[in-house]
Formats: sequence, structure tokens, C-alpha cells
Amino acid sequence: MKTSEDLFQLIKSLSRSEKGYFKKFAALHTREENTYMKLFDAIEKQEEYDEEKAIEELNLDKPLKNFSVLKAYLYSFILKSLRLYHSHRSVGLYLKEQLEYVEILFEKRLHKQSERFIEKTLEVAKKYDQFPYILDLLNWQTEIMSSRSYKGDTENDAEELYNNIKDSANKSGNIAAYRYFMALITIKKSTSLFIREENESRSRTELKDHSLLKSEKQALSVHALEYYYQWYSFYHFNKGDIKGEYKYNLALTSLMEKYPHQIKENPSVYIAALNNMAMAQLVLKKYNESLPTIKKMHAVNSNWERSQMWIYYTASYAESQFCIITGEFTRGVKLVQEIEKEMLTNPVQGKYRQLEMNLYLAMFHIYFGTGNYSKANINLNKIINYELIDLRVDLHVFARLLSLVVHYEMGNKELLSYTVKSAHRFLSKRKRLYKFENILLDFVRKKLINMSSRKEQIAAFKELRVNLEPIITDEYESQAFNYFDFVSWVDSKIEGRSFEEIVKRKIKEI
Repeated sequence: MKTSEDLFQLIKSLSRSEKGYFKKFAALHTREENTYMKLFDAIEKQEEYDEEKAIEELNLDKPLKNFSVLKAYLYSFILKSLRLYHSHRSVGLYLKEQLEYVEILFEKRLHKQSERFIEKTLEVAKKYDQFPYILDLLNWQTEIMSSRSYKGDTENDAEELYNNIKDSANKSGNIAAYRYFMALITIKKSTSLFIREENESRSRTELKDHSLLKSEKQALSVHALEYYYQWYSFYHFNKGDIKGEYKYNLALTSLMEKYPHQIKENPSVYIAALNNMAMAQLVLKKYNESLPTIKKMHAVNSNWERSQMWIYYTASYAESQFCIITGEFTRGVKLVQEIEKEMLTNPVQGKYRQLEMNLYLAMFHIYFGTGNYSKANINLNKIINYELIDLRVDLHVFARLLSLVVHYEMGNKELLSYTVKSAHRFLSKRKRLYKFENILLDFVRKKLINMSSRKEQIAAFKELRVNLEPIITDEYESQAFNYFDFVSWVDSKIEGRSFEEIVKRKIKEI
């Protein structure tokens, strides 16, 4: 992001209620129709940042000497309003505010009052495993003890305080270590969800022998234990051990449900665990368990508007996966229409952009399953044209492969020759030409483009089915089928039945 666009990005990130609060806040602290509010209104209207146009709309009587200072002031002013607006929504913001009061009272030599704030705030910080704040509060207790020359305090009091500081520092470091392990395993996952080769599998799971990951007893707090369970959930997912992934997500959700205040404070971990558990339940064919899990997701509330939208989209994505895997595509149409409508008014932003791409792929599946190939293709193109290719290279790859399937279904044979060459170039450039990709691309080039009769179609798809058989049982190559049920599509072409019918039949045969 360019420095000059920081203010624009901040204003664009504001929700409707945040904007309303800011304008009320500004009215109390600034003169009516001041330059800062004019600048806010000018930028708020813009779709893309245009600094010259923003200055022009200020209608100033004399030239502006330092526009950067004006922007910096407005940026800081917006942050102050946001801090006040969200002060009751986050334990972190509450603790910061209480620490400020502690410091102010300490500087005024009102030590007893400062101590009362410390004791009250410590209870909250301990409840939420907020060890950095606990350390700050304990250090203030040390300052107070020192400032009054230990009057009324004993050596035991000092020793107890010192031991509490050591214990909190140890637990804080313990959490930091688990957070680091999670960062390593999720960074490796960011560009591709599923592992396609052995080297990648080893790189994602090489931390397993670390002493802190040997036993859950090494986790010194609830927060650290959450990271421990998360790490092992990722570990088993990366190994393709869905039962193991299910086990650790069940442990994680059960742990968090014992501390419901933690869920409300930071619902993202709980929602992610429920989402992973629902996906595992679907893969393990525990269909009757997956819907109650998804229902739990929909019931979670967040103090933050953006987080609430993320909860809605994540739960809706999980629900769409239920429809896709069970072949309930018709049921899924209403769901994706609601998602599409919501995305128009509340677009997915920031760190949730991966979820946006997943939703496009889910919408492709639903529309493809009902035979609405035009809308299926629209959603594929949203992935293909997505500006952040490196965000999820694997989705870009499969969007291009699936576009071949869709163009065939739409009867666009004249486009297949160009599309298959384009897909091959894209995959080759990014070194994503695995066995499955080569089989599909060869099939399109040599068979799909040239078929002219039903007899040729059946023969060609039967040959493709035979070529896919070794892929189905390959530990790494079979991951391709997590993006789309290619086998059911091939069977539908051989049998002359709809894709939806084939998927539903396979579910009944289980």
C-alpha cells in the first residue's frame, strides 16, 4: 500500500455505524464545516484514491501549504474516535484503558486508588490469559511497593510479587512459542491448501519433535493449549489424517466451550475450529453431525462488525460444502444467492480475502451442480481475474482447469483450444503440472476438442476414467479431487446422467 493511500484505506474500512460515530465525535471536537471534515467527505465518496481531486473539493480560499499534515491529523482523529467507539468491545482495549488510569493515579501519588485499579484489572486479565497486561500490572505493583519504601510490606510480599512476575513471563513466553509454531505451519499453507508432493509435506510437519509439541502438558495456560490443539489439527490435515484432524478440533472446541467468555472475546479461533470440524465430518461421512456443527457457527456472535460478517461468510461456506458434498445443489442455490446479495453490501475485505475466493469456488460448484453453467463460469472468472494470484495459487490453477470443464458443458468447443493452451502456460510457469493436471490437459487437447458423437464421448471418458484410477489412490495426487469431484463428472458423461444425480447416488451407496 502506498503511504499516500493510508487515509483512504482507513476511511474505506469504516462501517456505517463507525462513520456515524466519527461524525458525531467530530462535531463535538471541531468547528462546524472545518477542513478536516470536508476532506473526510471528499475521500469517502471516492472509489479510487485521487489526491488532487480531494484537494480540489476542499474549496479552499487560499492554497494549502501542507496537505500531508492535514491528512495525518485526520488519520489520527479517526483512530481516536474508533478507540472510543470500540472501547467496550475488546478486553485488550479495556485493559489498556485501565493501565492508563493506573499510571495517572500513580503519578498523582494516589497509590491506594491505583492499587484498587490494579487488583480489579488483574482479575480480568487473568480470566482472559492476557499475560502481557498481567506483567504490566504486576510491574506497577512493584513500582508502588518501591515508591512507598515498602511501608507495610514484608519480604514475603516482595518475593510473592517477584514469583508472580516470573510465572506470568514464563506463561507469556510459552504462548509466544506456540503462536510462532502456528505461524510457521499456516504460512506454508497460505498459497495452497492441499499438499501435492512429499517434500511439501515434510516442510509443513517438521516441527513435531519440538519439546513443546510432545505433550499438551507443556502448554501452561488455556490460551497456549488452544494453540497446541490448533497446531495438531493442521498437522493431521497436512498428513491427510482426517480422523486426527477431527479429534483435535473436537478437543479445541470442547476446551473453548468451557470458557465461553473467550469465544465472545475472540470468536475467530472457535469459528475456524468448528469450520475445520464440519469439513472433517463431511469427509468422514458424518453428515448428521456436520449440520449441528454448522448451526453452532451461525449462532456465534462477535463484538466486532467485521468479525460478525466473517462468521456469517465462514458458516455459509461450510453450509455450501455440505450441499456440494451431499449433492444437494438445488438446496444450495438459495444459500449462494443470499451470499451473493450479502457480498454486494458487505464485501469480504482484508485478511478474509482467501475466504472470498473459497466462496467463489463454492458458488461455482452449486451452479455447476444445477446445470447453470453460465453462472458457474462467472464465478470461475472471478477467481481467474482475482488480482492477488499469490494469495491462493492452487485456486487459480483449478479455476483454469475447471473452466475447461465448463466451456465443454456450455458447448464452447471453439474456446477450448485457446483455453487449454492458456491453462498449460499458467500451470507450467508456476510449476503446478502434476500427474492429474497433465492427464486432464492431454484429455482436453487430444479427445475433448475433437469429439463429435455420443459414441466417441463414451469411449473418451471411459479412457479418462481408467487414467484417473491410479490418481484416486495416490496420497498426493488425489488431493486434486478436493477441488472438484472430477470422477463423478466423468461418470456422468459415461452414463448420460446429470452430475447432481451421480453425486447423490454415490452418497446413498455409502
